[in-house]
Amino acid sequence: MNKTLLKIGVATLLLELLVSNVVTSQTDDLAEQRPVVNVVLFGSTGSLAAKYLWQAMFNLYLENELSKSGVTILFTAAGRDPPEKASEKVKDIIDQNIKCIEGTAGASICSEHEKIKFAAVTRYVRLKHAEDYKSLCSTWDNKFQKEIGRIMYLSIPPFAYSNIADLLNQHCKKDGTYLRVAIEKPFGSDLQSALEMAEELKTSLKDDQLYRVDHYLGKRGVQQIRDFRVANKKSYGDYWNAENIEEVNIIMKETEDVAGRTSFYDAYGVIRDVHQNHLTEVLSLVCMAMPKDESDSNAELLNKADLLSKMQHVRTVALQYDNYNKHVQEDTKNDTATSNTPTLAVTEVAINSADWKGVKVHIMAGKALNVREAEVRVVFRSDAPIISKTDQNPNSREIVFHIQGGNPSRGPYTFVGSALPAPVKPNEQWVDSPEPLAQGQTLDFGQGPDRPYDKLVWSLFQGDQANFVRTDGLVASWTLWDAVLQNVAEKLKSAPIGKYTAGLKLSFKDILNSESTSHDEF
Repeated sequence: MNKTLLKIGVATLLLELLVSNVVTSQTDDLAEQRPVVNVVLFGSTGSLAAKYLWQAMFNLYLENELSKSGVTILFTAAGRDPPEKASEKVKDIIDQNIKCIEGTAGASICSEHEKIKFAAVTRYVRLKHAEDYKSLCSTWDNKFQKEIGRIMYLSIPPFAYSNIADLLNQHCKKDGTYLRVAIEKPFGSDLQSALEMAEELKTSLKDDQLYRVDHYLGKRGVQQIRDFRVANKKSYGDYWNAENIEEVNIIMKETEDVAGRTSFYDAYGVIRDVHQNHLTEVLSLVCMAMPKDESDSNAELLNKADLLSKMQHVRTVALQYDNYNKHVQEDTKNDTATSNTPTLAVTEVAINSADWKGVKVHIMAGKALNVREAEVRVVFRSDAPIISKTDQNPNSREIVFHIQGGNPSRGPYTFVGSALPAPVKPNEQWVDSPEPLAQGQTLDFGQGPDRPYDKLVWSLFQGDQANFVRTDGLVASWTLWDAVLQNVAEKLKSAPIGKYTAGLKLSFKDILNSESTSHDEF
């Protein structure tokens, strides 16, 4: 090795060690004097943590530094392995995976020096037995006089939630210090299992301590729906109802099939995988009553749950792409294996409320389709009072919230048809699109990478529950989708599942219209 390069490498390592030791010492001193929030990431060496969560934690650290909040955030990586086995894994993830990302909130102060500082305030602990939890939290009790919060992010399998919640309840609650616990979906596989999980967690955690994560709620394309409604309340608030709106269509298409993953997918299917969570959350943002105080997250969650409790199943058509059984056979190494698991479903629901009575709501999602995209189309009636009578092109009376993808692929945007009132831009992130669509105004929303976990981790730190799933909304959602799953299962008892050709262009109207004739094959 070149001697000069060797000297530079050694010098760099020594500098990192020196900075790390100095920062650790300074942090410990400051943490004993300043307000402290302890953040613990369970499953800290898992794939989700390595790919998304550590970067989100680093961006939280940067954003907090940039805000000069005066709060010190200390990070703990947690797992069941002993420190001598896992500490280096965590260090490697931080060294190799976290980066300075343009367009993120803390990008302006991000540097290698900040990465070293972040690593210095991150430590690994083993949390396997009750004594481990007691030791960690009692250490915090004794060390930090001004500890204001404890955040626990459980990136672990759902079967472990109840036990860990119980241990946190026993050993980590502290008067005057908030406790927030984030858990990842799935939150049950049907209504009964969702209720059982909710009851188990309820014995240890209050609703305001529990943050159920659906990463879709953190996506910019989903966030734009609420932002648009708040900013345009004056123009659209009194018209966002059945008197003016004819249809709400929520579509998610994916080009990928599930080859190599059919054992997982058979346990869920498209309805459990996408309809019950992602797309139902999107529906609630589109159709909920907006709270009088837009910053009141509790009122917003109540309004979401109220809306979801009024949804009624009308009909569902479930299909499967033509090569699915071939993929099942390859994955199981069984040439006779077959499955009726749906990979595409279109559901029509009704909302039994005065505001939405008579409005058709269609929810469609599918694998192995011709394009990857997700969007919401709010279609206004041609005779609605809000509509300009001089412009009768169908596209001109739509609002489209484009969440992702498309052909060609684009970032999030909102399209407002020319027959509708001109939109108000919610903030400086919204700009007139350089590639506008015809018959209306197109606003691009947000620049830079779409990082939903950054948004959700920041919301967790801020205590904003509006971007998470609460028990009442979860139960209301599962009440609907449990009925849908039972309806589909009943149909499949008398006839095999209909097929569609992988890669085919399909619309929800094609599929629903086929129900009156034959939907054996597309």
